[in-house]
Amino acid sequence: MAEPAHSTTNTEHVPKSEHGGGFPPFDAHTFPSQLFWLVIAFVLLYALMAKWALPQVARVIENRQKRIADDIAEAGRFKVQSDEAVAAYEKALADARARAQTIANETREKQAAEAEATRKRLEDALNVKLADAEKSISATKQAAMSNVRGIAEDATRAIVERLIGARPGQKLEVNFRATTLETTIRRAGRRLALGLTAGAAILATSLTALSTRVAAWVPTAFGILAGALTLGLLVDLLRRRD
Repeated sequence: MAEPAHSTTNTEHVPKSEHGGGFPPFDAHTFPSQLFWLVIAFVLLYALMAKWALPQVARVIENRQKRIADDIAEAGRFKVQSDEAVAAYEKALADARARAQTIANETREKQAAEAEATRKRLEDALNVKLADAEKSISATKQAAMSNVRGIAEDATRAIVERLIGARPGQKLEVNFRATTLETTIRRAGRRLALGLTAGAAILATSLTALSTRVAAWVPTAFGILAGALTLGLLVDLLRRRD
């Protein structure tokens, strides 16, 4: 009987140094191919960077610089415009103030002129009224003086007639009562003195009352004196004869 065949696999462990192994990039046998592909990769990368990437970056930088420059220029223009606007505003404000001051001065001068014209007009009207009042007062004074003279003449004529029994006029009429001539003359002189003094006091009262240059008490004093003299004359006239 035959014995089964046994297959025997002999695995021999070969050292790594015998395979020429290790990390392939560090293998000296692959250096030329590695250098070749490195040069090709570098050239391709350089060409890619020089032809596409770097121009893109340059354009981005250039665009950014241009945008920054444009922004700076625009900001400068805006600053110039704002300065011009501020200057125009200040000029307009100064012009408005000057115009307002001019208008205020013109208005003040106009109002002053109108006030002066109104004052002159009122002053002229007042002077006219004062002149008319003075004329009226003068006419009233003259009329009063003429009336006072007439009243004084009438009173004097009546007093003389009552005192001496004669009526003054072109033809003297004498009517002596049954009394002695001496008594009649004495009584007539006393009454004539009282009448003339009372008439003078009345005339002085009228004159001082119409005058504006004397004190207020002067007409009053003359009036009291005239009243007292008139009262004495009346008492003397009404008294019984001796």
